[in-house]
Amino acid sequence: MLYPLPYLFFIAVLGVLALLVHQRKDDKQFCQYVTWSAIVIYVLFFGLRGFVAHDWMNYYPSFENTDWYDIANYQLGKSDEFGWILFQLLCKAIFDNFHFMVFVHSIICIFLLYNFIRRYTENICLVLILYFAFDGFVLSLNLMRNVLSLLIFCNAIPYLINRKALQYYLMCILAFCFHYSSVVFFPLYFFMHLKNDKWVFGGISLFFVAVYFSNIPVFLTLFKLSGIGGAFVEKKVEAYTDLSSHLHVSIGLLERLLTLVLFFCYYDKLCGMRKENRLFLNAFLVYLFSAFLFSEFSEISKRICILFDFCYWILWMDLIKCFYYRNNRILFISFVSLYCLIKIAVPMINQPVYQYDNFMFGDIKSYQERRYIFEKTFDEQN
Repeated sequence: MLYPLPYLFFIAVLGVLALLVHQRKDDKQFCQYVTWSAIVIYVLFFGLRGFVAHDWMNYYPSFENTDWYDIANYQLGKSDEFGWILFQLLCKAIFDNFHFMVFVHSIICIFLLYNFIRRYTENICLVLILYFAFDGFVLSLNLMRNVLSLLIFCNAIPYLINRKALQYYLMCILAFCFHYSSVVFFPLYFFMHLKNDKWVFGGISLFFVAVYFSNIPVFLTLFKLSGIGGAFVEKKVEAYTDLSSHLHVSIGLLERLLTLVLFFCYYDKLCGMRKENRLFLNAFLVYLFSAFLFSEFSEISKRICILFDFCYWILWMDLIKCFYYRNNRILFISFVSLYCLIKIAVPMINQPVYQYDNFMFGDIKSYQERRYIFEKTFDEQN
């Protein structure tokens, strides 16, 4: 039950720093000091962690077994991503220790995240809280390759907005070198910058919601109608669908619907704040497409949604500015705070794999100890 406490304390510290920045926003030097304090805290919290969560079970053996032979015999699609292999080898060349690689990885991630966020807000700490509420802990603790590719893409957004195709695709290729899922970013150049009317946004969103609640197996139906792959492929697709459990009311579903309503109501205000918000609103449509139309493939849906979480990090912050009445702002901030606590704490309750340890507090549990705990206690469905 106490496993979420270190993470909640970390968020509370960021909350205090965000409040300080808000109260003294005219003092640029003070705000910069606070921001750099938050960055240092991030590096210490994540960079010096032990074997926390569960994907280290894959990353640690991979790091130990990786050598230059993997570069010489690299095969696209069969080996780990080329950029990730090279990153591990460079870290090993400096200091052959898995935790050193984690530390370097944390520094790179916070640099990329900071470089992305600073273009859209002066209150970096507030957006960091939203980052962690919307899959930031999952990205930082477990999805070490994914987070690098996602944050590289986030830094490519200015090139997409300014129609600089060469720079954009070079960044996307770099992101692809760290995780193959980045292939979804390549076609975005052609439509993510488009200006949509408020009612077009609402109509598309409503269509996605209607399909979800109709409980129609969209992709299974398309496979049946098209006849692609025949009965064998159809059975394989049907085996991976999960229609029995996808249609249920959850906090996540209610949050998406509330966010959709708020984005629709304040669409023009959000677009008026900065030109990039049109892209973030389009990204939210892609997020809804994945969440609602891919819901029959729960794992695919989750993975694609994570790639477009960045729209939440910026737009939820901007929503606070949209409310005219102070009481409405306080109400929304209270909702955001409560939702952040629930999103962060609930998945970690009764999950010993999230027991936090850090080199600053002494020796950490060994790989063998943490693996034993994982195998005995981890519940993926929690």
